[in-house]
Amino acid sequence: LQKEREARGDVQNAAAAKRKQLLQDAKTMTVARYADDAELNDELKERGHWNDPAAGFLKKKKAGRSITGKPLYTGAFQPNRYGIRPGHRWDGVDRGNG
Repeated sequence: LQKEREARGDVQNAAAAKRKQLLQDAKTMTVARYADDAELNDELKERGHWNDPAAGFLKKKKAGRSITGKPLYTGAFQPNRYGIRPGHRWDGVDRGNG
């Protein structure tokens, strides 16, 4: 089990820990949730809606850190087929052979 955890990346481990925490929280939740439930109201307020005209005003700015806590690269970069951003220490030089 420890080897499997080490074989995965930091993002996958963080997602697994988040899923595990959500399942632990679900154990203590009641089956029927009413309108006065504070957790349910907060969860519904955080959820984004596709046609919300005020979403641009209320959206919080990103802090500039990734899920793993490392800073994000802020410069321009070539898009890749996986949609992965470069690391924060990348100097902007493409050293690929293709």
